[in-house]
Amino acid sequence: MSKPQRKPGFKGKTARKKFTRTVKTGADQKNSRTREAYLEAVASGAAPPTNEDDDVVLAATSRAAAGAGRTTKAKLKSALLLSNKKLKQADQSKDKEERKRSHAETKLASATEAVHAARQEARESKKEQKRTAVELKRTEMALDMERARHDEDIRIAVDQTKAAERSFASNDKRCMQQLFDKQLSATEEHYEKRIKNN
Repeated sequence: MSKPQRKPGFKGKTARKKFTRTVKTGADQKNSRTREAYLEAVASGAAPPTNEDDDVVLAATSRAAAGAGRTTKAKLKSALLLSNKKLKQADQSKDKEERKRSHAETKLASATEAVHAARQEARESKKEQKRTAVELKRTEMALDMERARHDEDIRIAVDQTKAAERSFASNDKRCMQQLFDKQLSATEEHYEKRIKNN
């Protein structure tokens, strides 16, 4: 084992605490590099884990992150943040699509209800028009019958008036004739009496 290496700008315990690394030799160093490479591959998804259990995968990822150094930790943290950001964006996009779908369904339901209402109103209007046409037809028939009865009454009244006029004229003529005959008879009697007296 070598002495801890110090980074310029740091002194004492801070340098030893933060920047201490162990130099391995021989088979241990080779096995360690192979193990770290495999764990990094598992963590990045490039290699399948030996066990499908999530705890094992998480432990492997944690060990890979712990053994990969500051650069790998930063990359993993950045990847984790990016993954969380993408998940959040996906959730937001999903929520947005869900709201759009719900809004579209609401508009579709409103449009469908409006179409049904319009069709119902059209059916009611058609029925009302049919009822109005029937009532109008009945009214026209009643008016025609009333007009026919009125014309018949007028014709009868005219006939009766003409008959009355003819009867009155005939009676008047007969009365005048009777009056004339009566006056003529009285005149004749008057002159006959005068002739007898003279």
